[in-house]
Amino acid sequence: MSTRRKRAAPEPSQLGEQADDLAPEYVWSKYGLRVDTRQAKWRLDGRRSINIEGLRALVSVELLEGLNATLRACVANQMSHATVDKLQRSLRHYHRTMHAPSQIERWTSVEFKRYRRKLTDEFSHEEYLISIRAFLKLWAALRQPGIQRKVTDSLAEMRLKASKSGRAVTSLDPEVGPFTPEELQAVTADLYRASAAGRTSIEDTSLLIFHVVTGRRPEQSANLKCSDIDRRRQGEPEFGGTGHASRIIAVPRSKGKGEGFRASLRGVHAEDAFFALMEAQKGCVQAQFRELLSGLPIELQQQDLEHLLDNIPLYPQWSSVTASVDEAGRLIACGQIGRAVAGLRNQATLPVWHLRSQYITRRLQQVVTSIGTKSRTGQPLNVTAYRFRYTKGTELARLGIGLDVLAWLMDHSTLQSARVYIANVPEHGAQIDDALKNSSVLRGVAVAFTPSLVECDDPAESDDVRRATEVRYKGKRVLKCGIQKSCGMGGGIPLACYTCNNFRPWVDGPHEEVLADLLRERAADGKVLGVTSSVTRRRDTTIVAVIVTIRRCQEWRDRHARAGGAE
Repeated sequence: MSTRRKRAAPEPSQLGEQADDLAPEYVWSKYGLRVDTRQAKWRLDGRRSINIEGLRALVSVELLEGLNATLRACVANQMSHATVDKLQRSLRHYHRTMHAPSQIERWTSVEFKRYRRKLTDEFSHEEYLISIRAFLKLWAALRQPGIQRKVTDSLAEMRLKASKSGRAVTSLDPEVGPFTPEELQAVTADLYRASAAGRTSIEDTSLLIFHVVTGRRPEQSANLKCSDIDRRRQGEPEFGGTGHASRIIAVPRSKGKGEGFRASLRGVHAEDAFFALMEAQKGCVQAQFRELLSGLPIELQQQDLEHLLDNIPLYPQWSSVTASVDEAGRLIACGQIGRAVAGLRNQATLPVWHLRSQYITRRLQQVVTSIGTKSRTGQPLNVTAYRFRYTKGTELARLGIGLDVLAWLMDHSTLQSARVYIANVPEHGAQIDDALKNSSVLRGVAVAFTPSLVECDDPAESDDVRRATEVRYKGKRVLKCGIQKSCGMGGGIPLACYTCNNFRPWVDGPHEEVLADLLRERAADGKVLGVTSSVTRRRDTTIVAVIVTIRRCQEWRDRHARAGGAE
């Protein structure tokens, strides 16, 4: 006879206590977790710890009471883990710079002015002092001992310089900036080949493609749940989900001020293949979770099972999930069935089972390393979720999308961050030729395409070699092929040649005519299919390469014209 049975009605969960019922040493974090502020380490989101005892060791006993009370208020005021972590890093840097190895005995305006100069010399910004100033302002507002009014007044008068946002985007750095179109094409092609050969898992493939397609932050993929992938979803989740059923992935928003874990969602419209891939990942996770739950000595009621299956992360931290299920099994064995199931339901809604954003980045790096993608410099491609984000924003700006729409698509709460992408492509507009000819993105693309220009025929070449290497466009010679057209591209020549490192364009070749034809074709497709259609954009990489070639030819002619004038 089976020992598995339907559970009894759940008992009230001790985890559901209200903040008003807590002793003063306990506070609730913005993630819904109870934090014992007497502990040496505080786990605000259930995943990461902040070493508060280390901060206490930085200050003298005279400042300790105020430090503890203000840190407690930071958590009670629903500060995120990232904000508190930034604060502790700022305080550590201040101590290391101004007081090490002794303790901080008092806060003084003279010392903060000296610290400000050191920050400017070291970083060219004062981000750490901005964080400390906000902390000490709260300290003073709480009327805690250890801070004088003249110190906070002095800090308030300072016009501190924050770190410049968008530097990685605007610099087009080959290691941290947006990918070139060729790099993005290479990483996706390498991934699909590896996936087809069975060398990458569904989890790895879906995670990488999610960031390629959506450009979302790593904490957003880390916070996805299986319920976010639902073919029955009716419209945009941010507006109540009213409308027709559609392929929309509900992505948790991040960086919203005062928002808790998964407090709001924003939809990402998905093509069939992308949505099917995410559904496959959901199916794999839920099947593995069902198998884990089958080890419990009871059979869960259907409503509890559905709640857990919906709330299991799409990319779980399986060690945490397993630990929770094991703990539930021990409680059930002690007869505490209601507490066990209520605990599972509660933890399923918290960040405890989710991966940290740092792990998402490491995982992406491992996947790209395994598939062997190379960068524009010939080195292994350096990958982070933010590089995919910078690439997505730059790509949308280059298409001429308006600032408000760009901000929405990139999931920005304000227009300020979206302006970084617009500034990176200042010439964006309705016409792709205007959008690309002077684009700063070409600085990166130019590294990938470095053709050796051909000025005239080589008299040493035989007629056979000349015929084998010469490529024409509408009867006009456009380039010379370095491998004598043995690439197998056939009908793809000469357009495919522009994205090949073995081609040598003629200086007087009809490259402008090639570009004009490509732009006309793109405009025609755009009218029928829309400017964001993959068919409309299929030759964008080639268009960029042709523009690079035109520029190089023009630069060669300008140099020779100047040289001729000098003579």
